Amino acid sequence: MTKLKHILEKLEILKNNKNTKKNYKKIFLNYFFYFFLILFLISNMFFSQNINSLFIKIVNFEKKPTIEFLKKIAEKPYFEKQLLYFENIFQESLKNSVFKEKNELNDKIKKLEQILEKNPKSRDVLYSLSVLYHQKKDEKKANEYFQKAKEIDPLINN
Repeated sequence: MTKLKHILEKLEILKNNKNTKKNYKKIFLNYFFYFFLILFLISNMFFSQNINSLFIKIVNFEKKPTIEFLKKIAEKPYFEKQLLYFENIFQESLKNSVFKEKNELNDKIKKLEQILEKNPKSRDVLYSLSVLYHQKKDEKKANEYFQKAKEIDPLINN
């Protein structure tokens, strides 16, 4: 009988050990969850307070940063709406300022193409057109003009 009692006591101890392990697991998982929750909240607070300086300047209605912002979103579908919004604030057309570089690039291309009509074998004009079209991100025309320049002067390198 004492042996049986002894075995039962050991079984009870093992059962308690298993329950203790389960409890430790639950406690660990709870701490783990709360640790990451606190970490997430702290990082969220930090990054939400870290506002881009460009945004602050736009909110303060400074013209130069607003133009830079509009340049960056020029290809986006909401560009026209933003442009109208800022034109109402500044009471002037910002479109010329936003597209100034693009218009200058197009003007340079037109002038060089006019020169090319007069002298179609001008290696420097062909190469310059290649560079300008590359800046314009028109790789097809850039390669076309580069190949024409290379036909005239095979020593031209990229």
